[in-house]
Amino acid sequence: KRGKYVEKHPQNKDSNSLNIVLGLSNGKVYLLKKILNKNIKAQSINQITELMNWCRSSGIKIPKLYPTKNGEYFILRQDNFWILMEYIDGMFFSGKYNQLDETALACGKLLRALSDLPKQLRPLKFKDPYFTAHENEIFSKLKISQPEWKKIFGESFSYKLSSNWDYLADQWKYINSHSFITDKYNSVIHHDLHPHNFIFSENKTYIIDYESIVIGPSQSAIGFAIIKLIKHMYDTSSKKYTNNEISGLSHEWISSVRNTFPLLAKENEIEIFGRAEVFRRFLSMSNKAILNIPSSFNGPEVHLDSLFIADRIFKK
Repeated sequence: KRGKYVEKHPQNKDSNSLNIVLGLSNGKVYLLKKILNKNIKAQSINQITELMNWCRSSGIKIPKLYPTKNGEYFILRQDNFWILMEYIDGMFFSGKYNQLDETALACGKLLRALSDLPKQLRPLKFKDPYFTAHENEIFSKLKISQPEWKKIFGESFSYKLSSNWDYLADQWKYINSHSFITDKYNSVIHHDLHPHNFIFSENKTYIIDYESIVIGPSQSAIGFAIIKLIKHMYDTSSKKYTNNEISGLSHEWISSVRNTFPLLAKENEIEIFGRAEVFRRFLSMSNKAILNIPSSFNGPEVHLDSLFIADRIFKK
């Protein structure tokens, strides 16, 4: 009752959650998260909040959760889950070199903590192996629909897609030539470590979006993160990085993660899993465009460009 509405972050049309920033008359600020109760159960929400509290108690920088009167960390109202947490007033990853180093340390610490997660807190959701039958169908459908690309994607991207189709076909073949991407992995990971899920505030680095913690390959989490972080650096910096500089930065980042999280996987596996995750998102966004489903997330072009950056990172 003492609260005052301050800011409402627009909800993505294809997102399952909404964030609302609440400022109280006493000057305190909180983040109220609304999660749609359509594809998630109370058991999963309870597990997410318990996992977050465990990570925080293990020294991971994470927003504090506030319990209800009955001790739970969520409320179910009108088919929506509501979670109240600390509002972190900071900035997202902007592409600065010192921030890149901090993301490596934060990523390694989180993966290390998640590797020691108690059995009862392990997430219920498994990440699908690459690539599902549905994803294979999407790739075939994309190829067949080439005469309609201008109508589907617009003239600019349809030209870019056409010019790089042989490249995409080679990437698809290259990724799928590595049988380990179809194996089942049992690590607990945050599978969406992109620039906007790192927040820098008061010399601390926070990782957010704990709904993205699933069971899957650690190589995927690390590979996808470095591709997206380096791409953001490349896109936002006035400095024109050479291929050697980009490769050097990524190698340094992966080594820094390994110093905290002793992953035994070869760098080749990190590369292939990173490319596979980018390609998976390229397929997902392409399929939305083909089906004319509006999306506020990054379109297929961003993920195609991410594959180009992966070439520079891994010197292909």
